[in-house]
Amino acid sequence: MVEWKTKLNLIIASFILIILGVIFVSSIADSIYSRTTLGTVEVETFNISLSTNTVSFVHPDILSGTLLVTQAGSNIELSNFTIDYTLGTIKLKTNKPYNNTFMNSSYTYYPSDYVKDGASRSIIGLITLLFTIGLVLGTVYYVRKEGLF
Repeated sequence: MVEWKTKLNLIIASFILIILGVIFVSSIADSIYSRTTLGTVEVETFNISLSTNTVSFVHPDILSGTLLVTQAGSNIELSNFTIDYTLGTIKLKTNKPYNNTFMNSSYTYYPSDYVKDGASRSIIGLITLLFTIGLVLGTVYYVRKEGLF
């Protein structure tokens, strides 16, 4: 039979393992979230004219098909612009009717540390789960080995 001091030591050690595990899981989860979540810009205002040539958005690497350009609440046809989604730039093609006007844009972009490969994102998403399962199994094994339960 294990003494009460040994049991108390096991309980304290198990508690410390769980606390450390929660800290590590939280850190890993934050890192994984940033690598698997797309960024979104709701409103970005810019002034465009033929003389400014090219306007750069705040975030490059825009997800194709997500860019929306508006002026005074009305959607502007993207065919009026030359758009480079990779560099995140927009250029006015013609002088009329949008020369030297303020416009708004909204878009979704890939953050700089985003993992673009779908299979990799799936595996990365499992890291937190596998780490948590390993932590629980390790704690249970330690407690059982020492004879607490």
